[in-house]
Amino acid sequence: MRNHKKETRGIALVTVLMIGVILFISTGAYLNSSINQARNATRLLDRLSSLYIAEKGIAYAGCEETAANYNFLTHYNQTNRIQPPDAVPVPTLSGVSIDQSGLYNLSGKGTVKIYPEQIGGISTGVLIIHSQSTVDGVTQIIEQRLGQVFSL
Repeated sequence: MRNHKKETRGIALVTVLMIGVILFISTGAYLNSSINQARNATRLLDRLSSLYIAEKGIAYAGCEETAANYNFLTHYNQTNRIQPPDAVPVPTLSGVSIDQSGLYNLSGKGTVKIYPEQIGGISTGVLIIHSQSTVDGVTQIIEQRLGQVFSL
């Protein structure tokens, strides 16, 4: 007669080791998924923060433009900033300042410039508000066209 105990000896160890490996792999996959979800949430938060700052710049510049009867320009065109003696309007919102490049600085997190749209070197009578912000390496750029006719 065969001894059944000797044949099944060690099966418990193999079973426990297999269950341990399965639990280890499952835990690793769960942790990896959790880490990826946290990274994605952080990236989304940075993207939204950057977008909201850029939108703040658009809203700020739009209000200033309206209050200044559409004469609130920071640049003559997309690249050439307004130089003295032409006056760049002083910001009225707390946390907004003018930086060295003539851009309105939004609390160090974004910049806004306002310039007349030109096509083929001819002014179209439309103002462009260009707002850009960067939060933790995520940059958002928004441009808005104001259809108010102005004269230079």
